[in-house]
Amino acid sequence: METGTGCSLCSACAISARQYTPQYGGYPYQTWVLPYSDSLCALYSDAGISLMRLIKRIETYPTDPAHTFYPHQPKSDSLAIRKENLMTQDPNTAAMQQYHDRFDNARYAAVAEFVASNLNADRDEERVVDLLIAVQNAAFDLCGHPLHAGAWHTLAVRCGQHYLSFHTVNAIRDFLRLFAPDDVRIDDFEATAKAMLRAYSGLDDLKTATAHANGVHSWQGRMAYELLAAVEYLTHAGILLLAHEDDSYVREKLHKGLNRITGGLYEGIRHSPQPELFNFKSTYFPTEKDRR
Repeated sequence: METGTGCSLCSACAISARQYTPQYGGYPYQTWVLPYSDSLCALYSDAGISLMRLIKRIETYPTDPAHTFYPHQPKSDSLAIRKENLMTQDPNTAAMQQYHDRFDNARYAAVAEFVASNLNADRDEERVVDLLIAVQNAAFDLCGHPLHAGAWHTLAVRCGQHYLSFHTVNAIRDFLRLFAPDDVRIDDFEATAKAMLRAYSGLDDLKTATAHANGVHSWQGRMAYELLAAVEYLTHAGILLLAHEDDSYVREKLHKGLNRITGGLYEGIRHSPQPELFNFKSTYFPTEKDRR
């Protein structure tokens, strides 16, 4: 049994790498590797939760001399060979290494405090833990971990859905820049999260305005009601697009919004002293033939 150094992130990670080779000589041997700590290590140690470690099984064969380990080899040489092979062959391990090299516990702790404050919850509550895991997954995505591709977008959507503040989004953005300072995906994360936050926050006021407009006894009031209702549907369509939801849901909101706009135009055509101003029959909507 050979044991690597402890993880620098937290005391919960007592062992960063463990290798066990049951067979030597001319037989294939199996190496069990726990490369550093998994993505939940720092989070769960902060929360005081014991974590079952994830162990990856890697099989190699002595036909490749670089992978062969014999008992008479020096321990340090064998570990160096195995670590080098893991780093070059396993992108997961390389991403983990980059994550731990660039991790800043102070910034992570600040993000955790902001998230807990926004959700009005303790740091070890499930809602907070889930969002912090999403933050870590986004960091792994930026480090090139193939199992977390697109995690930055999932995090952005969840920030919007949980009504996190701009201040918290900025803190998450700065934390993510530790792992990929010039990655445009971080800009997209920030823009997506803030756009959804503002869209969600405006819906309540929009619904209130729509309800009040419905009480105005004039054609202008009726037209305003239809148009405000249309804006609500179009806002939902925009949110769905930012969240990369199914196009059929987007179409449903767009269709209802356009119907409301049409209803508003009917009020203008029927009751305005200048009905020609509300005649938009020349407006062109693109079709499949416009694809390029």
